[in-house]
Amino acid sequence: MTTSDRKAGDERIPPHLATDDTLARTSTEGTVSLAALATAVLAHRSLISRLVLLACGVVLLDVFLPPRTYTSKASIMPQSGRLPSNLAGLASQFGLAVPGVETGANLYLYSKLLSSVQVLREVVKTSYPLPGGRARQGSLIDYLRIATPDSARAAELAVRRVQDWINVGVNRDAGIVELRVKTRDAHLSSAVSNRMLQVLDSLNLAIRRSHAGDERRFAEQRVLEARRELLQAEERLQSFLEKNRDYRSSPLLIFNQERLARDISLRQQVLTGLSQAFEQAKIDEVRDIPAIAVVESPFPPGLPDSRHAAVKLVLAVVGALSAGILMAILRWTAGSEYVSAAEGAARLRAEWREAKTEFRRPWRLLRPTMPADGP
Repeated sequence: MTTSDRKAGDERIPPHLATDDTLARTSTEGTVSLAALATAVLAHRSLISRLVLLACGVVLLDVFLPPRTYTSKASIMPQSGRLPSNLAGLASQFGLAVPGVETGANLYLYSKLLSSVQVLREVVKTSYPLPGGRARQGSLIDYLRIATPDSARAAELAVRRVQDWINVGVNRDAGIVELRVKTRDAHLSSAVSNRMLQVLDSLNLAIRRSHAGDERRFAEQRVLEARRELLQAEERLQSFLEKNRDYRSSPLLIFNQERLARDISLRQQVLTGLSQAFEQAKIDEVRDIPAIAVVESPFPPGLPDSRHAAVKLVLAVVGALSAGILMAILRWTAGSEYVSAAEGAARLRAEWREAKTEFRRPWRLLRPTMPADGP
């Protein structure tokens, strides 16, 4: 029998009829036994245990060493603008599209305004009741203990720190902007959240007033021009009537008279619309109605934020076990020698008996010894 025939015969041997020599030869050709892998993992149980304990220790330090935090939540609904404004309605009669007319609340804009430097700069300069057991007031610059003689730089550094406290989100389905402020003090979180809403409302109101002022000045100029154009149209009609006292006897004169009368009527409508827009813009310029509606007011949270210790511990244990098992398998594949199935089973039983003994005395798993070779 040739060598190829012997190999083909070995491949045709059923697993339950194979001998130890056949299993050893099959292992040599590259087949990995699950028993060998289990033996490798048990042989490196000390390494795996140390990795798990190290991961758990790091997670516990990360969870319990930092101070507790408190999150204050708030949500606002921006108010929509006029739909449409009188000036835009007048322009639409002539087929003109007026840009910049607000047809709904821009949630993305308000979310950006809340976290903008302009809003936060006012927030960090405001005085708050500072935590510490004593009745003392101070700005967030004082609370963060930013010591620098340059006030502008101190405010900028405080703004960067406060940006890490806040989280602004948009709920498009509900049409609201959600604000969360996280600090180490419940009352400070609520106070900062309230101040951010106040500054946002003041800034938004100032922007609306500025736009209303621009519209008022534009409408005022157009009213003066419309009055002048109406007066000129009336003078043209008056001149026509003075020259043609008996115009009803001529169809052409009747046509010219009606055309001049239509021009006057049209300019009267334009003047009326511009006058209404001008009056509305004057009202909007001094309006002090809040531009946002507070759906959920911020209040001091009664409970601290969850640390998610259980989830972090489970993830740490799973990660450490996976890393330890992978290291054990790599060490086994790099330095182990192939053995027969019977000897491999014997080694697995021996490692299992020793592992059960050590599991009853877990401190023995922390021994610095580590097998140099695989099973």
